[in-house]
Amino acid sequence: MFSARHPERPASARPIARHRRLQSPRPGAPDHPGPAPPDTPPRYSGDSPAAPLLASRHMDPLDDHDLRSAFVNCSKGEARRISLPRGLAELPWADLDFLGWRDPGAPDRGYLVAPRGDEVIGVTLRVPQGGPRSFVKTTICSLCLTGHPGSGVSLLAARRVGARGRDGDTVGAYMCADLACPLYVRGRKTSALVSRYRESLTVEERVDRMLANVADFLGKVLAEG
Repeated sequence: MFSARHPERPASARPIARHRRLQSPRPGAPDHPGPAPPDTPPRYSGDSPAAPLLASRHMDPLDDHDLRSAFVNCSKGEARRISLPRGLAELPWADLDFLGWRDPGAPDRGYLVAPRGDEVIGVTLRVPQGGPRSFVKTTICSLCLTGHPGSGVSLLAARRVGARGRDGDTVGAYMCADLACPLYVRGRKTSALVSRYRESLTVEERVDRMLANVADFLGKVLAEG
């Protein structure tokens, strides 16, 4: 589970509490492809108040300071200790709508940083204690709808901010285990799944759908009501 209350204040000046309960979707699909995902991408307005705030298809390159100062659900001290991706300057920023990575020294930890409105928001993620670590059947990422076999999808949880975070609430979602959703959507990386879903959506439409899903996830993490 998440650690107990930390004495430091989080980067967003909101206190952080220990993990208590997880809100997560049910795990994904059966081991056959089944029906294809919907062809119509979600709209940015109407479905979620957070969705219009994440509408940038490409991130500006970020440095160490930019990344560490973006995290809103951990303390400043925790943000300073986060293991950042190597070679930030060489990352394919033109193909990234958000940056996600797993901690090689702590496999249960992950991080997601995304532009939201005029700012950049980062959230720390963890595999919930007692949660599934791998799957025998095919599972679909809830952000980019890429299908993966086995452990290619992980249940990852982010602590909420504000009062709900102080109560230990988290938001969970099934995500590509390597958090490389933007690269899968653009075909820069391929899933190990032999039989893939076929969609009539363009790459731009699939990116828009992914952005709406990421915005919805971040909106739940940031919601204090």
